[in-house]
Amino acid sequence: MSESLNIVPDSLNAHECSVYEKVYSISEEYMLRLRDKPLFSRDVFMLAVGHTQSPVDMASWTKLNDYDFIFACYFLLLARYPSEEEVNYWLSRPAFRPALCKSILSSKEFLNRGIQAINCPYVDSLFQFRIRCFLAQVWTYVYRYAVYPITRWIPAGFKRKLKKLLFHRS
Repeated sequence: MSESLNIVPDSLNAHECSVYEKVYSISEEYMLRLRDKPLFSRDVFMLAVGHTQSPVDMASWTKLNDYDFIFACYFLLLARYPSEEEVNYWLSRPAFRPALCKSILSSKEFLNRGIQAINCPYVDSLFQFRIRCFLAQVWTYVYRYAVYPITRWIPAGFKRKLKKLLFHRS
């Protein structure tokens, strides 16, 4: 495993930190004895233990290495482990962190969890980003259940003329 960065969440006091560090070191020793490596580093473990349900503070995540960053995003924001294909996909992309954050923060899986992410250094304005994602979802439903059923019954010739009128650029 890589060198630990000693990332400690604000929600844990010193005694809790030492207890959780011992728990991690015991489980790490046990997994190494079984010739298996731990799924994530001590830093991701401490972030996971120390975070409450909402909001998730992403400010200290810039210090994590790429592999731990992917695990932290999936584990803390989506409450699941990433598959090997997902990890390989993100690691194969150059400068993947902003794209990963935007992908997860705009996913239905994240929105359905009802978690709030704060201080994300990879998304300029998280509030505006969430509003755009919400409006895109609303437009999808409006189009699917209101606009499309109405336009289905309009004759094709009339649709073409309407498209020319509405979308013709002068």
